[in-house]
Amino acid sequence: MKQRIAELLQRLQESMDEAIADSPDVAEVMTELENEGVCPSFSVIVNVPDGLEQVTRDGPLVLTPSDEEFLKDMGITTQYA
Repeated sequence: MKQRIAELLQRLQESMDEAIADSPDVAEVMTELENEGVCPSFSVIVNVPDGLEQVTRDGPLVLTPSDEEFLKDMGITTQYA
């Protein structure tokens, strides 16, 4: 895998981990679980399958309201030109 892609995937994984860790909703549920005597662990794994070809698009990327909400929850903002 190209070094640049590996670095970007690492940054993406770190960003997702931080977004999840900083989520008030996640913190609330984790506290409730800990109060019940359970301490779950979880991880986000980001990878690219071997042999993946470069993807190109013609036209704009269309996001649904659910897409935008998910991105917002992950700490990613959307802008439209």
